[in-house]
Amino acid sequence: MSAYVACKSKRKFLSRIRTLALLASLVVGLSTGVVAASSSPAYASAEGCTTFGSHSVDGHTFPGGYFCGNINGSGTWVNWVDGNFQLFGTICNYQVGGWFYTNSNQYWGSTVSPIHNSCTWNVEFPIYAYLYRYVPQGYVHISLLSAGVTVATVTLYIHS
Repeated sequence: MSAYVACKSKRKFLSRIRTLALLASLVVGLSTGVVAASSSPAYASAEGCTTFGSHSVDGHTFPGGYFCGNINGSGTWVNWVDGNFQLFGTICNYQVGGWFYTNSNQYWGSTVSPIHNSCTWNVEFPIYAYLYRYVPQGYVHISLLSAGVTVATVTLYIHS
């Protein structure tokens, strides 16, 4: 067996395992009424992930799947936020954004990636929204958007 075939088979196997694990977590989460969302303190960089079922928002129906949001920086300096996702269906015209709030829940500002004018079900590489500036201590909502409508959100806390 060539290294290419072995690597391709391994990727396919890992993709199937990831899909089965996602499906299992969705079934358990939806059957118990609990959908997981994690939040992490972002002293430098952090990641949070969430799973969600099929749902409708403002007349748009979205497939279930998972979304992971990340923040990159140091202390309250933020280089960027990014996200990746895998869905049980497709979304179109998608982007990732970060909305920053202070500890007293005051909106501070945001950064949003360019719109990807295509349709897909799987983005394993990060979609970046750059900032390169200091933000106040507080939290950021990192969201996956499709046609401007929020599909999923994770919250990460920012501390110095």
